[in-house]
Amino acid sequence: MNLKKYGSVAGAAVLAASLIALAPLPALAAPIDVELVPSTTYYVSASGSDSNNGTSEATPFQTLAKINTLTLQAGDKVLLKRGDTFNNQHLCISGDADFSFNDGTGCAFQKSADGAPVVISAYGEGAKPIIAANGAGQWKLDYGLTLGHAQHYFAKDAVSSTVVLKDAENIEITDIEITNRRVEDANGAENGCLYNDNCALDRTGIAGIAQNKGTLDHVVLKNLYVHDVQGNVYNKHSLNGAIYFSAFIATEKMAPESERRSAAFKPSLAKPTNGYPRFNDLQITDNRVENSNRWGIAATYSAYGSAAVDELDQIPDDVITKYGATNVVVSRNFIKNIGGDAITVMYGYKPLVESNVATEIATQMNTSDYIFAKDGSPTKFVKIGGRVAASIWPWKSKNAVFRFNEGLNTRGADRGNGDGMPWDADSGDGTLYEYNYSANNSGGTVMFCGHQAANSTFRFNIAQNDSLGALSPTYWVPLYHGLYPNAHVYNNTFYLKEGASILHPAQAQQGTMKVENNIFYNMSAQPRHEDWQPLGHITWAPNDIDGNAKVTYSNNLYYNYANYPQSDTAPVKVARGATVMVNPGTAPEQPAANMRARNHYFPGVAFAKADAMTSDFDGYKLAVNSPAIGHGKAITDWNGFALGTDFFGRTANTKDIGAVSTNAVSGSDTPGSEAGQTGPIYVEGKAPGFSLSLDGANVIGTVTLPEVEGVRYTVNGAPLAERYNAGPVVVKAVAKDGYTLGESATTQWAFVVPQTPAFDTATGKLTIPHSTGVAYDADTQAVQPGKTIAVTATPADGYSFAGTRGVRWAFTADTKSNPAAPQPGAQKPGAGAQPKPQKNDGNGGKSPSSSKSQNKEGLAQTGSSILGVLGLAAILGTAGIALAVQRRKAE
Repeated sequence: MNLKKYGSVAGAAVLAASLIALAPLPALAAPIDVELVPSTTYYVSASGSDSNNGTSEATPFQTLAKINTLTLQAGDKVLLKRGDTFNNQHLCISGDADFSFNDGTGCAFQKSADGAPVVISAYGEGAKPIIAANGAGQWKLDYGLTLGHAQHYFAKDAVSSTVVLKDAENIEITDIEITNRRVEDANGAENGCLYNDNCALDRTGIAGIAQNKGTLDHVVLKNLYVHDVQGNVYNKHSLNGAIYFSAFIATEKMAPESERRSAAFKPSLAKPTNGYPRFNDLQITDNRVENSNRWGIAATYSAYGSAAVDELDQIPDDVITKYGATNVVVSRNFIKNIGGDAITVMYGYKPLVESNVATEIATQMNTSDYIFAKDGSPTKFVKIGGRVAASIWPWKSKNAVFRFNEGLNTRGADRGNGDGMPWDADSGDGTLYEYNYSANNSGGTVMFCGHQAANSTFRFNIAQNDSLGALSPTYWVPLYHGLYPNAHVYNNTFYLKEGASILHPAQAQQGTMKVENNIFYNMSAQPRHEDWQPLGHITWAPNDIDGNAKVTYSNNLYYNYANYPQSDTAPVKVARGATVMVNPGTAPEQPAANMRARNHYFPGVAFAKADAMTSDFDGYKLAVNSPAIGHGKAITDWNGFALGTDFFGRTANTKDIGAVSTNAVSGSDTPGSEAGQTGPIYVEGKAPGFSLSLDGANVIGTVTLPEVEGVRYTVNGAPLAERYNAGPVVVKAVAKDGYTLGESATTQWAFVVPQTPAFDTATGKLTIPHSTGVAYDADTQAVQPGKTIAVTATPADGYSFAGTRGVRWAFTADTKSNPAAPQPGAQKPGAGAQPKPQKNDGNGGKSPSSSKSQNKEGLAQTGSSILGVLGLAAILGTAGIALAVQRRKAE
């Protein structure tokens, strides 16, 4: 049970029940010994053995198959040995006990999801450990509906994944190398299928799946090397690529497959028992992704999102936060040589994509690699289209932000790729591109794609030597019916190679754009004659034959042009040879050696100081007396953004043209944060931290609250306290004034602090408290003189100790005659009895059961020992220590 789902019980009711349950207990002497039982760390090495206990570097497991049989609690770790390779293996963590692979094997079951995260990482010295699936880890995919296009599968019999996270959350995966290569015969075929046959096996490196647990909070992928994931060239949404996250229709809401085969089928949007499957707080950062197809990083496709928003022109906030992903961050990743798209954030609310580098993208989107399926039999899928891929873009997302990224060398626009550009505001609402750099892309710079590409902003970006057209306002349906796609394009710098146009010659169709304060720097040998309506759909006039506004221009600088748009009543016309920028065209067109986005943003740094800082983009600074200085216009952003900063992070001059300003004050604005927005602003809390510690014999809890814009937390209905004593600790997230929590937001987390049992060492009487949220493995009883009893507390279902597996006490009765103690032959359970056999779940052969009749591993009672001496000392006080020692010697 996910502890956060405990939120259906009011915190006040829980606390009231706790006050009754925690009634005063008999006076007790201090316990002899108390310790926090930490979560378990499992080790895996290729030189280990699955017959080991796996809980130390000296006794590691050998295979990931063994890990897949474990039960994992909050705070558990699985560490793979550096330098080792796990061939033909896969790893799976699941909060859904019913999930299984096609061969009948299952996953490590994530029993507890709140508190400290489960960590998958590495140990030892050397290179990252490698998990190489080589086609292993096959499972059946079923979204529960036919996806948005007829060529998309709604089900697949087999998808191979190296790492599967099925309904898993509060999990962090770091420092692992992951591959999933084809295993080919001498003819280059795998199971009779060539790499570009329709029947090629679908593959992922990491597959994240939400389906039956509602909102999945906190999934982190960091510092991974995912490469050579050789999936199916064609199947875009059958989880094909290095890293792919998706959300399916909940199993309980699945219609029969026979009904779903109809193209008219729509799934039920009724809320599943555990809530709509979706992700919150998904972080994909600092990873290296190479040589994979079809995707580099895709997060997150959503069956419910598709059913709810695919036909909407604009995406309401309350709809996307109900069905889609929230708090998604994709940052500082290096993506290279991807068959299709590099990074796509799908069905998300305010996803942030920043400081990524993508190069050599869409390498298989051509007529040699991407061909229609050869097998046309009724049982096989026949490909009908889809040879399109861009680099970094959104799909059906709301208010997505892309900034500081580098998009380089996107391929195929000259060989059949219908896209080929680095940036593509595709079918999303409120997309913002700012402070990005692109170079040498085959399909131009940016596309605003489809009638759902609403309210886009493209500003303060630099493009160098992108082919075809800089701007592509594209709508592919013959009967245009609205204002979209629409975009505000201002204060960008386009360095256009010879032959490249301002408007894409094949994609300037029926889109609406306002194009202002941009530099169009044309490098043709002769002044270029630009076609301002290349397909007959675009016109400079405010209205065209449809009666809808189209492309208008204002205060742009046109370098080396022979004609100008008539709508631009204040064009800055510059002849070839005039000095506009310091040294344009000299920015790098290959990735940096460190595979990081190059630093060009210096927020908070004074203008003069930032100007003197070395940058690979200094050639785009405006020259002294440049005609771009002071000839622009004050911009009023179409979509409510304040002007913000220029490409270098300095407060932008409202009258300068291009991505770089001059004569500005010190920069302090936060990019992308100034959007004007009407109505509620939707926010979602992130999970709080919780930890237990010891205060003498007692246990106390400490809560750490995250800082989230628009979210306020309470703990037990009050502000955060320094410490929490025995009882439930219920943390709630509420929206601050002016904000609204999404319908599917996680709003409550339930932790608990266990109460210390009462024990009278003189009489041997042990009293177990009846504590809400805590299970003890012993009953109230009397302990024989001189005997020790061990008691362990574990969290009950619906509660968490976070990173602590349990709390263990050891109590020793006085050795003097104890009339309350049981006589020989009348021993109570737990008072010296041997532990019962327990289910092996990887914890050294014992399961952390919450049954009161079972004792934990290592908790069997001992006879007279030094604990007895210390127990007597505890009764007598400091002055009685000598007497205690003397008595021990006498014994």
